[in-house]
Amino acid sequence: MLAFDPWCYEELHVPPAPEVSNFKGIFHHLQIYAKNPAELRMIIGPRVGPVIFLEDDQVELLRRK
Repeated sequence: MLAFDPWCYEELHVPPAPEVSNFKGIFHHLQIYAKNPAELRMIIGPRVGPVIFLEDDQVELLRRK
């Protein structure tokens, strides 16, 4: 599990930019270092719009209730 906000502050000394494209970029970058990239998952819950579920090279949009 990656806690994005604390990581940005501790490692980069900047506030995180909560853009969906940034999260997707981080997900694809982490795949490089994973023993099995197909096992990585990311859920992005933007303030507006559907929840985004990333798994391997697939992107699924989940409707909010």
